[in-house]
Amino acid sequence: MSVAAILSLGTFFLGAPAGPADAAASASAPATSTPEIAEVPDEEAPPSPHTRGLGVDVESVAHQAAAGFSGDGRWQVGASAGYPWWGARAQLGIGHGLSTAVELQSALARRWRPAIGLTSLWLDRPRVRISGELLLGWLFQVGELARRGPNAELRLRLALRLRRAAPYLMLGSQHTLLASRTTIEAASGTTVRWSARGEWTGWATLGVVAAVSRKWGIDLAADLTWVDAPATAAIPGAHIGLVYGGLWR
Repeated sequence: MSVAAILSLGTFFLGAPAGPADAAASASAPATSTPEIAEVPDEEAPPSPHTRGLGVDVESVAHQAAAGFSGDGRWQVGASAGYPWWGARAQLGIGHGLSTAVELQSALARRWRPAIGLTSLWLDRPRVRISGELLLGWLFQVGELARRGPNAELRLRLALRLRRAAPYLMLGSQHTLLASRTTIEAASGTTVRWSARGEWTGWATLGVVAAVSRKWGIDLAADLTWVDAPATAAIPGAHIGLVYGGLWR
């Protein structure tokens, strides 16, 4: 086989030999080179897991307390004291425009109502929120007018979203099924009769939650309640409360 044929086969399998220009370029290149990394603009970067769902990273606890609603990924606890009502509440956002709540309500340490609830956000605008809430619990009252029974309450909340405060109006309709026992003593013996009746309590609260920080808020409000209406008179009152919250996922 001729020398030209051998060189042709070597070029086919090994490639063409590097020329003088290629050798010079290889010699001038640094031994270690860093590949270029394309910078991703901030607006194109993937969102943080904490920013998904109803703006949980930018909204203060005060705005959520006023609406009685926590967005997806948010939790909140609060306590209030006043005359004649005081209470404690915890709420947790579960997504899809819903949040759950656990609440304890008391009047002068004689009337108690623990309850669990579900809140739905009906209207969500930059400055206005409207929510509805259903609470189911048990009412028991001690003293001369002792009573107890299952309790349900419907609430409607209107909240404004200002920069450092959240004014709100809450209207509630509370219904309790009470059992009454009547004992009749006669010569023939003692007879016990049971009967049931309903108790309705109307509720209105006008207040404002001031934002101390994104996690802390102070609640100031005036309350007007009408227990066992219309058999009794409405009782005005007021309360002050503290709320705290954050992210749970």
